[in-house]
Amino acid sequence: MAWAATVAVAVLCLIPIPQGAEGAALPESDKVVHVLMFGGLALLWWRVLPRRWLLLSVTVTLYGGLMELLQALTPYRSCDLMDFLADGLGVAIALAGAALWARRRRLSL
Repeated sequence: MAWAATVAVAVLCLIPIPQGAEGAALPESDKVVHVLMFGGLALLWWRVLPRRWLLLSVTVTLYGGLMELLQALTPYRSCDLMDFLADGLGVAIALAGAALWARRRRLSL
């Protein structure tokens, strides 16, 4: 499932956005989408590699950076530093939450 989500994120980041779709959304709402998308991706990979949170945080965040760089190569998308920061924020929030949840679960056993 983590691999499928990784591919899905790439597709969502690189497909053309339909004309008028960007103007229909709230300003900066795409940042929320980035936080949720990359946070969710980090959680899926954390389920696969639970003890590798540092590796996951760096890798998934860099994957977000790669998606931004690839968007710069397309005529219909653009590279945005704030999107990259939102990706990293999503990863950090998700993995911190997962670590707290795992710790709390261990303490209650």
